Amino acid sequence: PAWRDSVVHFEMRMLSVQASPGVQPADISCFGMRPTGHVCVVSLQCSLDGPQVAELELTMSLYQRSQF
Repeated sequence: PAWRDSVVHFEMRMLSVQASPGVQPADISCFGMRPTGHVCVVSLQCSLDGPQVAELELTMSLYQRSQF
């Protein structure tokens, strides 16, 4: 939001990883988060072997005038 008194905070965490046998599972360091204003871009930071499935959670908290 472009409200003058608002502050946005993003938090990312890894919920789960399912990797095939012999495959190095991804960890949170493989994912980058680049917040800018009220937008957050999540990107892959390293090459992953597969197949595997990684579940991430991205949370946005909006504060206006220091209130949640």
